[in-house]
Amino acid sequence: LLAFILVVGMIASSPGGRQERAKVAAKRGGELFAVYQPRELAGTGLIELTIALSEPGRSYDSSEGNRRNILLLNKATGESRRILPANDRRIGKMTYLSQNGQFQEGSEPSLSVAGGSEAEQTPEAYAYYVLEVYSNPKSDAAFDVLVGRLADGRQQTVMRGVGGVESVWMIGPQRMGLIVREKEGLHHRVIDLSTLKVVSTRQIEIG
Repeated sequence: LLAFILVVGMIASSPGGRQERAKVAAKRGGELFAVYQPRELAGTGLIELTIALSEPGRSYDSSEGNRRNILLLNKATGESRRILPANDRRIGKMTYLSQNGQFQEGSEPSLSVAGGSEAEQTPEAYAYYVLEVYSNPKSDAAFDVLVGRLADGRQQTVMRGVGGVESVWMIGPQRMGLIVREKEGLHHRVIDLSTLKVVSTRQIEIG
């Protein structure tokens, strides 16, 4: 844990705000991973760290598809948890949501207004996340979709082998809607966030 805290300090203190890539050895297998893009998740007390496989001559940019895990670090206690149990799968897009809306990956939460005054605006808290994980480490053809709750750490793979998530939004505080590509079709699906299960699915006809 101290190693990860030091890594956060190293990156945050880099000159000009440039994000340095710090290499950290895994406990098993001796693989080297790059830890980068630390950022606070508003309203949660957590810092998100991206873990990528360190490969000679390869960029660590998230668009390269070499991200292997997301680490959530509690700022107060130093406790951490990995979203995936191991670093052997590649991660695609990740989206955070509050109970009221969507935050795209890398963006700041929208502001909610209390009393109408700009001075009283406060950031909405992150509450849920949707993560695309490549089904096959050597292919970009299909994803498994994992949905989780930040407050208690519960998560579940709600879909397997889909072509991707086109859009995601909240339907009230306890349900999430998604448009998903699967088997050359588009589907509207609803996730119950108390049970982390798909409770509704309907194909979208495009003609």
